[in-house]
Amino acid sequence: MCKRYIRKKSWLEQQEAIDIWKQVLEGLVFAHKQGLYHRDIKPSNILVSKLGLVKLVDFGLAKTPEELKREVPLQPGFAWSGTPNFMSPEQANGDAMDQQTDIFSAGIVGFILLTGRHPFNHPSAVASVFELIKDPSFNCVEPVTLSGDPIPENVRAVVVKMLFKNKEERYKSILDALTDLTKEPAQACSKCGATNPLKNLFCSQCGQSLELPKAIPPAQATAKAGATPAQSAEELTAAGFRLEQDGDWDSAIDKYRAAIKADKKYGLAYSNLGFALNRVGQYNEAIEVLSKAIDLTDVDIHLGRILDMRGFSKMSLKDYAGAVEDLSNALSYIKHEPRIYLHRAQALAERGDFTKALQDVSKALRLDPTNPHAIRLKRNLEEQASP
Repeated sequence: MCKRYIRKKSWLEQQEAIDIWKQVLEGLVFAHKQGLYHRDIKPSNILVSKLGLVKLVDFGLAKTPEELKREVPLQPGFAWSGTPNFMSPEQANGDAMDQQTDIFSAGIVGFILLTGRHPFNHPSAVASVFELIKDPSFNCVEPVTLSGDPIPENVRAVVVKMLFKNKEERYKSILDALTDLTKEPAQACSKCGATNPLKNLFCSQCGQSLELPKAIPPAQATAKAGATPAQSAEELTAAGFRLEQDGDWDSAIDKYRAAIKADKKYGLAYSNLGFALNRVGQYNEAIEVLSKAIDLTDVDIHLGRILDMRGFSKMSLKDYAGAVEDLSNALSYIKHEPRIYLHRAQALAERGDFTKALQDVSKALRLDPTNPHAIRLKRNLEEQASP
């Protein structure tokens, strides 16, 4: 894909670059959750379809955390297998490796997507990129776009933090980087999951107060004095939601699971857990959990949201027929949600049904005319349809 832009003597639009990078990070979150570190992230191992769907390929150098622990560091001056210009400093120096190698390499890819330049390409060319990656005194250059357009501060901060030479200063996980990259000045409704502007006091979808739920007084404890009172499912779910807002997804998932253990019929805990599992790339479990949430829910708008989430899970697992079915059912409950039309358009496009996909993305744009994802998908679909 990069070669196509180089031939055109242009570069990606900033939002497209961010979307591709986001999908790269999502793919790595999924791989890391399966216990695999890629170790060779570079542009040629990132395939982008004409519709903008990203796929990571060539896991030939991938290792599990256990396999990496058993590897003995190399002699000074030797590097691990990989691609020199996209190695982390520890990979280039033959030191012990972990998930930080993928974080650093993905940071290089993000920098290139945003700027069209390599972050360790010295303007004087007196040293190679590989040597500058190994040099602890040479930091990446400031990310500046070819067009001169400013990079959003949260995006700039993420790419810079991923490229620290000292791995202790980098993100601890790809998920942490993805969370910071996708943070928006908005708030999510704890009841139905809808996104709302920060100024809203009540959810525009279901009317729920957007103040974080207050702790519910626990029932009178019957345990011995000094024991910690058991928390209710509502309290645990509220605590999980707070952790989710802070980007602590693993802890939020633990709270939601505890809430379900406390009350196996508390539907909100299941739907919140399904959303969080989607976020960390555990799509199969998300489908199971969201299916249970559907069984426990009888409010139309909530059913629509849950079906949308389950459709996203299925689409992530390339079950496009199942995704289209779920998203169509979601639209029977929520008829004016542009996001669901956009999700169904993506699933239809992946099935090759470009005509119906174009109809859906056009509906999404009528509801949200400035949606950059819908605008780009419509353009890509029109290019596919043209002779």
